[in-house]
Amino acid sequence: MIRKPTALLATAIIALAACGGDDDSASDTTTATTTAASITADSASAATTAAIAPTTAASTAPATSGAEFTGDVDSPFCVAGRQVDELQQTPPNPLDSDSYRAAVEGTLELMPELVANAPAELADDLPLAQAYFESVHAAFADAGFDVLAVEFGTIPDDPATRAARDRIEDYMEQVCGVPADDDDDDDELPTEGTMRDYLIAQFTEAGNTVEQADCMIEFMRTNSTDGDSQALGFALIRECGLTSQWVASGFTQEQADCMVAELRKLPEDVSDAEMEAALVGGCGLDD
Repeated sequence: MIRKPTALLATAIIALAACGGDDDSASDTTTATTTAASITADSASAATTAAIAPTTAASTAPATSGAEFTGDVDSPFCVAGRQVDELQQTPPNPLDSDSYRAAVEGTLELMPELVANAPAELADDLPLAQAYFESVHAAFADAGFDVLAVEFGTIPDDPATRAARDRIEDYMEQVCGVPADDDDDDDELPTEGTMRDYLIAQFTEAGNTVEQADCMIEFMRTNSTDGDSQALGFALIRECGLTSQWVASGFTQEQADCMVAELRKLPEDVSDAEMEAALVGGCGLDD
């Protein structure tokens, strides 16, 4: 139900990939362009799936605690649990701090109700979860509820609290109809530094400059992904002048810079054919 700090500040490792291509080929130009956009979008929009990991992300994973529970799906505990689930869904913009503030504060308000109505099997678990989430709220409050400023190391965690959260999550899934969280508790994520620090490190390891990494983060602060990763990728390429994916796929730096310049001239709804013609003609990629 309420996950560990690395899930609370869930991040996805940037997918580094290179697309093959010969810079003489118009069709390869389009493939490299669209693949670069997709990689860029996936890197950015998935870089943080949520500052607060949804406690109910769809999953078919087995029970995490190994316990088996029965109970009333319409109990006050389950009703409150489903409200927490609604609060903690991933927002359209994964860097929207206002969404996370609403989720953190709303969940904290519901915690006393969950504790008061805890089934006997979870009587010892809910107080631990409540204390844990109070520390989560404090960490966000200390950061001014700016998801990028939350310190990874400021949320305490221990085996007893993790076990309690696992049992609560299993009860919510088995009795209350709340799907289990599908995060991987074994992910090796930072134990110190901020979300911004982590994202900059990941983006620069992918070949971008610090300035480009900052640009990507600030762009995503104010722009929803809307589920269209390719459109987001092209927007980020235009906005931040990203070229590393193209250079990695075989183009020269001069060609990559030219392609960014040409993309900036094109409308956002340009077709693949129009984009190919503009890039091939504008940057001499068919020579």
